[in-house]
Amino acid sequence: MCGIGVVLYHSRTAEAAGSATTGIPVHALQRRGPDAQGELVVGRLEVSGYELRLTAAVLHLRGRACQPQPLQSAAGDVLLWNGEVFGGGVAVADGESDTARLLAVLRAAGEAVPEVLESVHGPWALAYWHAASRTLWYGRDGLGRRSLVRMEGADAAAGCSTLRLCSVAVPLPASAGGEWEELPACGIGCVRLLPDGTASHLWLPRRASLPPPPPAAATLLALSQRETPPTDTAAAEAAEAAVEAALEAAAAEEEPAAVVDVSAPTNGASSAAAALLAALSAAVRRRVCGVPALAGGGGGGG
Repeated sequence: MCGIGVVLYHSRTAEAAGSATTGIPVHALQRRGPDAQGELVVGRLEVSGYELRLTAAVLHLRGRACQPQPLQSAAGDVLLWNGEVFGGGVAVADGESDTARLLAVLRAAGEAVPEVLESVHGPWALAYWHAASRTLWYGRDGLGRRSLVRMEGADAAAGCSTLRLCSVAVPLPASAGGEWEELPACGIGCVRLLPDGTASHLWLPRRASLPPPPPAAATLLALSQRETPPTDTAAAEAAEAAVEAALEAAAAEEEPAAVVDVSAPTNGASSAAAALLAALSAAVRRRVCGVPALAGGGGGGG
């Protein structure tokens, strides 16, 4: 998994703000992302009243070529991504960087960032800066499978308010003015820098807890719920064939070619075990099919 770090400084009186601004150090994240490390600074506290410092360490898992982070678009939007997209509302082609693809989708979404993130299937934690609206979005998936901690407070050294986000709770000086806390997985955070120099902090609860299962997974679930033992060999073989068809459909992220007859009798325990094995096999296959060879270099994010 990758490592990401964000420090947002903002002050209503930029001319009075100090200059002792620091980001999350790269060395604190390097073990989480040995393939590429980077830093980016957006804005200057003493000029614009805000300063955004972004740090990333990338572990390549997706795509043909390593996608360094922070990833910035031509319009100035920036993405820090620690995650993997396995389906849902963001389609990632074979060999494509999910980091680059997600940034393109977020840019096209405008203000609908929470809807995009809720549609992603897979583990993730991210920070996304939308330059035009001067808005920082951040969060993690609904199951909390990627770590992200947060700290808010007034930084005495810089003389302004701060928001810090990081994959790990790195040690900070006492002047940081707060303590790390785990970011809840039940929503999306949003900080919008207003023209008067103040900041609007919002926490948007999730509209849906978990995405619905794909059709193939629903078929496997129905197969696992049978309790009537098979009456003949043909019925048992038909049940096994149905499980295999659902497994292949799940691996291809497609619906089964034909509707599986889940009313046919089969043994409840054996079908449940077969359905579980099929679902786990499909999940593992989907997660490892795009991992690059060790000697070949790496791909997109998180």
